[in-house]
Amino acid sequence: MDEAAEFLGISPSRMQLNPASDARRWARSRQGPAAFEDALHNLAEQLAADTAPIDYHYRRAVLEDWHLSRGERQGLINRLPPTPGPIQPVLDDRKRQDASIFIWTRITQGEHLFAPRLMEAGKPERVQRAWANRRNTTWFQLTRPDPPPHYAELRRLLIEHADSLAQQIDADAPLPRAQEHLWPPPQSSPDPPLPRNPQIHATRWIRSYYDELDTWSYFELDNESWALRHVDLQGPTLQPVTATALSEVLGIGDQRDQTAMADYEHKYGILGEGSLDGWQDTQSATEITAAEFERIWASARKALAPDGG
Repeated sequence: MDEAAEFLGISPSRMQLNPASDARRWARSRQGPAAFEDALHNLAEQLAADTAPIDYHYRRAVLEDWHLSRGERQGLINRLPPTPGPIQPVLDDRKRQDASIFIWTRITQGEHLFAPRLMEAGKPERVQRAWANRRNTTWFQLTRPDPPPHYAELRRLLIEHADSLAQQIDADAPLPRAQEHLWPPPQSSPDPPLPRNPQIHATRWIRSYYDELDTWSYFELDNESWALRHVDLQGPTLQPVTATALSEVLGIGDQRDQTAMADYEHKYGILGEGSLDGWQDTQSATEITAAEFERIWASARKALAPDGG
């Protein structure tokens, strides 16, 4: 195992055997312990019979210092359809790194936890913590079987781009390289950052009306203008259609429980992902009191989940 990991560029010290992994669940479902070993032998025979096997070791080596350039990101953004609503999708460098990791896993067939994060490594510690807080949620949205429209289209474009890059790698063609300077990754992994509590640092509560959707949107914002809680009231009767909290979404995303996330979004709607930085300059947005937001929040949650579940 250790030799195989090192051959693929994975440090054995970073490997963790998960007792709940798909492979172990599969092994337990078989009648005898030899079933897993038989499956490995069958897989080895299939690989040996392949006359033109993919060199995944070479692919990993080529992508070791690669990530999407700003030009590549802009090309993908230009092909994304517009997103209606009060919050636009995040398309910043954090999302560029997550998109790079998705491409890396597609090309190398590796686990995203082992993907290079060169962009993050060169950021200040507070930025690294902020990126880490949203890492699992973004990955979940990109890989879930029923992604929201933005992520569905983004995933399609990333798969298309990854397959094109894979062909270039296998043909020994040079890849486009990002020109911006990146700090080298740290020699030793720092302790993981403490989880951020989204319920603190709330600084503003605002509401905004979107005429196209006939929707009043209410937001509790943190000190970087990201939504901590989000309520949508739609139509002339102000019917609640959304009442989501970042803390709840992050909690489900960390568990990577697709059924739980689908149930949550069916009940409470989808949390706006983007930053509302600059809301003060828009005519439709107005600051409200914390008490008013709490009243709207409590009423919407009660309407969407009368049993409190």
